[in-house]
Amino acid sequence: MQNNGERMTDSGQTAPASLKRSQLFSAQMTHKSFLALRRFPAFDGLRALAALIVIVYHLGGPVFGFASGWLGVQLFFVLSGFLITTLLLREESLGGRISLGNFWIRRVFRILPAYYLVVLVSVIILVSEGEFTEAGGRQSIGWFLTLNPELAPTTLNFSPAWTIGIEQKFYLIWPLVVFVFFAHAIRRVVAWVLTVALLLVLTFAVSSYFVHFVVILFGCGLALVLNSNRGFNVLRFLTSRIAGLVALAALVVVQLSAVAMDNAFHSEVQVILLYGLCAAAALPSLCAPTGPSRVLAVRPLRWLGDRSYSIYLVQSVAASMTIGLVVPPHPGWRLLLVVVPLIIVLGDALHRWLELPCIRLGRQLVDRRALRKSEASAQALILGAQPEGGLPRGDLGPSI
Repeated sequence: MQNNGERMTDSGQTAPASLKRSQLFSAQMTHKSFLALRRFPAFDGLRALAALIVIVYHLGGPVFGFASGWLGVQLFFVLSGFLITTLLLREESLGGRISLGNFWIRRVFRILPAYYLVVLVSVIILVSEGEFTEAGGRQSIGWFLTLNPELAPTTLNFSPAWTIGIEQKFYLIWPLVVFVFFAHAIRRVVAWVLTVALLLVLTFAVSSYFVHFVVILFGCGLALVLNSNRGFNVLRFLTSRIAGLVALAALVVVQLSAVAMDNAFHSEVQVILLYGLCAAAALPSLCAPTGPSRVLAVRPLRWLGDRSYSIYLVQSVAASMTIGLVVPPHPGWRLLLVVVPLIIVLGDALHRWLELPCIRLGRQLVDRRALRKSEASAQALILGAQPEGGLPRGDLGPSI
């Protein structure tokens, strides 16, 4: 039996409990260990939880309204901003520059095949039920096909699609702004600040539509800061156990009090911004070996996280296949118990049979582009000429 003021160390000796308490406040990562990461397993678990709370929001009804599951998409936005920016920064550090063509090829094959398939299935369901025209299909289908579903007058029974439109615009514009127009690290941070400021003005003066881009940029800004040694040292305290617990607790508090805050502000914008900031503040501790990161990295959550994109896409289709046939069209426990397993099964099938093969195809195309550029560079060197465009730019980024 240990004394109350002592604990056992790895060597079997006792150490004061104050040492254990100090570890709660000490940073768990160095800049070098952060740069060495090639995957962030806890993020898979976070994606899984984000997808599940969105599904509960859509299908659970008023009884689950307190959970404000609609905020789950903001977790996706913060994660996307952080991961995409980190991926591009790592590619640049390895090869001296990035290939926008390769980046866009990977994104197209990662996102669009599953998206367009679900659009097709949604339209087929509406047509088979004779509701395509009534559902505004003629007015909305063009918006969906051009990746602008968030601007469509109706949802075409595919309500989650609006987030795809937001993210595709981010994938198109952000790499251009940061990696083409602003190559210097300080200028990138300045560009980030100015972009956030502009979008905040547009959010409050024009439309709340722009707030979602601000939330994505919270993740982007975090990635920019953590990528530099000086910036990482400024935010290194966020990798400590206590900072991570505080940030995650704040995230949960905002989640559970979102309804009251929305009523107080008479707008959801402030809630979204606060939630996005809490999510960004929590990410560094989830990169580090902390208790929450280990919990989120358990195998079941990682399995769901790997399929979170497909699961997110098929939720409306799965509901259409069951509502009125298997269960009454009333949100609540019964609907969740029937539809959630179907969503997971359909999401897994979409992930295995379409999402993964298309991801592999995109990588193969990127590899072929890199091989062609390498061959052209070698030929140019043999002929005594400089290869056009400088260094060959393959898919040099880590698997994140």
